[in-house]
Amino acid sequence: MIDTIPELNGAGLQLLRIPAEVDVPLTGRVVQILDTPSMQRLRRISQLGLVSYVYPGAVHTRFEHSLGVYRLACLTLRHLLANESVLASSTTTDEIKIFLLAALLHDIGHWPYCHAIEDLRLAEFPRHEELARTLICDSPLAVVIEREWSVEPARVAELIASTRDGGAEPSVLRSLLSGPVDIDKL
Repeated sequence: MIDTIPELNGAGLQLLRIPAEVDVPLTGRVVQILDTPSMQRLRRISQLGLVSYVYPGAVHTRFEHSLGVYRLACLTLRHLLANESVLASSTTTDEIKIFLLAALLHDIGHWPYCHAIEDLRLAEFPRHEELARTLICDSPLAVVIEREWSVEPARVAELIASTRDGGAEPSVLRSLLSGPVDIDKL
């Protein structure tokens, strides 16, 4: 019977790739970040703009992308902090928490088509980094960051902003989040 059904026998099929199933490690405090209205709005914002009209499987959202970047941050840190590396001896626990939060929240200020709109340089549209700072520092998200992560929300916003403008000094963690080859591009 399978031989008579082209969808099941594989004959003459075209292939359409959809997102792979990947597990993202969640703790209670990560779930609390994900449950904030600021993060939930990212579920409605496409990561790929109009690409899904050409490639129907390209339905990646900013929420999914943020989870993927956070997952890569966890994997990268596990690797780099193992075996008493230089990073392990030169980085504080707070810096690691700030990096993980920055990885999860790096796109929090995006809105639909924001890069295309920002490229027009219209004065009435603030940069998405400005919205990110507001959402991280002055919303329910700030309460969760302070209460559950015990770090200052402004430090998370500063790390995210420094990935755009280069920051005051070189930082391995900053370059992992935004560099020639980084967890946001992988």
